[in-house]
Amino acid sequence: MKGISKAIKRTPHMMTSKVGMSKKSNDAQFDDYQRNFALLETAAEKFLKDTKTFTEAVNTLFTSGSSLAQHFSILFHPIASEYDLLGKFPEAAHTIMNADGYDTALEELRTSVSPELQLIESRVVGPMKEIQGIMKSIRKMITKRDHKLVDFDRFNNSLTKLRDKKEKSLSDEKNLYKLEQDFEIASNEFENINAAMKQDLPRFMTLATRFIDPLFHSYYYMQLNIFYMILDKISQFSEGKYAVDVPAAQIIADYENKRGDVGAVVEALSINQRFVSTCELPGLPPPPFQFHH
Repeated sequence: MKGISKAIKRTPHMMTSKVGMSKKSNDAQFDDYQRNFALLETAAEKFLKDTKTFTEAVNTLFTSGSSLAQHFSILFHPIASEYDLLGKFPEAAHTIMNADGYDTALEELRTSVSPELQLIESRVVGPMKEIQGIMKSIRKMITKRDHKLVDFDRFNNSLTKLRDKKEKSLSDEKNLYKLEQDFEIASNEFENINAAMKQDLPRFMTLATRFIDPLFHSYYYMQLNIFYMILDKISQFSEGKYAVDVPAAQIIADYENKRGDVGAVVEALSINQRFVSTCELPGLPPPPFQFHH
C-alpha cells in the first residue's frame, strides 16, 4: 500500500513533466552510465538467446537426422521375399546398404557432442544467467533512483512555486515549512543514491566486461569444436562411399539427374490422392434422415 500511495503522489508530476509544465532535473553523467548499462543488458540478453538457439539447433539436427535415417532404414528393408530392392534398383545400392550405418553414425555423433553442449550450459549459460541476475538487481536500483528524482523534482517545484508567491497566507507559511522539510529529505535521499550509483555503475560495467569477454571466447571455441566434430564424423562416414569434394551445384545437378521422374510418380500414387465422399460433392442434396426401430 505504501508503494501504491507513493506512485499516486508521483503521477501528477510525471504527467506534467512529460508535457513540459514542470521542471525536470537530469544528471548528464548518470544518464551516460545508464545508456551504457542498457547496452550491456541488451548484449547479455542477446548472448543468452544466441546460445539457446545454437544448442536447440544442434539437438534438432540430431533428432531430425536420426528420425530420417530410421525411416529410410525401415523403407529400405522390406521382407526379402516380397521385394528385392538391390535387384530392382542396383544404382541405389549405396543408399540401401548405408542407411543403417548413417543412423549409427548420427547416434555416435550425438553421444560425443552431448558433453560439449552440457559444457556450454555449465561454463557459458550458467555464468551469464548469474550476471544477468545481478543486472536485474541493478536495474531495480536505477528504478528506485528515478523515483527519488521524481520526489526531488516535485518537492522542489512545489517549494519554488510557494516561495515565489507574493502574498502568503498563514496556511501557506505552514505549508512552506513542511515543504522545506520534505524537500530536504527528498534531496538527501536522491543525492545519496545518485552518488552511489555514479560510483558503482562504471565499476560494475568494467568488471562485467572483463567477465563476459572470456565467456564469449570460450563459447566461440566450443562452437568451433562442435563444428569440427560433426565435420570429422560425416567425413569418416562418407569416405569411400560418396564424393564430397565436389561443388554444391554439381551435387544438386547429379541428384536431380538421378531422381528423374520419381517426384511425378510419387505424386501420381493413389495413396496421395484425397478421396471425397459422394455426400460431400457440391450440388448433391444431403442424405435423408432414417429412423431405425
